[in-house]
This record gives sequence, C-alpha cells and structure tokens, in this order.
Amino acid sequence: MRTDVQIKGLKTLWSNHRFLGRLELGATSPMPTRTSRLRCAFSRAAIRACAATTTRACRLENNDGDHVGGRYLIAGSLEYQYQFAEKWRWATFVDQGNAFNSLANPTVKTGIGMGIRWVSPVGPIRVDLAHALDDDGGIRLHFSMGPEL
Repeated sequence: MRTDVQIKGLKTLWSNHRFLGRLELGATSPMPTRTSRLRCAFSRAAIRACAATTTRACRLENNDGDHVGGRYLIAGSLEYQYQFAEKWRWATFVDQGNAFNSLANPTVKTGIGMGIRWVSPVGPIRVDLAHALDDDGGIRLHFSMGPEL
C-alpha cells in the first residue's frame, strides 16, 4: 500500500514574476514476505524523492553504489520565475526532501539551483542546474517537460 499527498501552488505577482511551491508527503507499507518487494518499494520512494520537480540535486545511490530509499517521503520546493521574453523565463529554486525509513529522525537534504524555461507549443520545457548543499557531487543537469503543477 502506498499513500502520497501533494500540495502545489502558483502565484503570479505583477506581470513578470511567478512563485511556485510544492510539498509532498508519502509513505509505503511493503509486504514483508519478500525481500525483493521491499527493495523495490524503497527504491520507488527514493526515485520519487529525486524526481526532477522535487529534489533536483539528490543522488539515488550511496557512496558504495547501492540504491537508497525509504518507507517515508518528505519533499518540498520553492521556485521563483522571472519572464524576460514572451515565451522565456529564468528560474531559481531551493528544494528539500528525502526518503527515509524512520519518522523518529528524518534527514532532509537541501539543493539549490537555477534554470531556464521555454513555454513551447506543447507545454513548458525546463532545463535546470542544481547543486546539493548536503552532498558532494558537483552540479547536476535536469531536463523536464510538461505542466509545472
């Protein structure tokens, strides 16, 4: 069983300034009879925490190359966009979130970055550069398309 709650919002101020906010909480209750199913459910939570619109700077593997994840998910993002041309926007953002196994001591990771948005005829296309503040690994490139909310 998996539960996922998302809250998203968009506010336009003046004519060229936009703010986007996202918050996501999730939990999964995997069946304890098969180890492979447990690993699969944990990996899905980690992948969700590292989605391009959630926590853009996080990693899916630990230092040993093992996939990481958890039963619980917390992810949030604040983004500011400035429209500098008719179909172009510049964006800056801060993301926080992680997938973890215990609610007693969650470790939340933070990433910051900036990007460019093109409002194409088929929907927004986003290219972002993100940097994790809690992990090494440099700058990560993210590409995504589709609705912002």
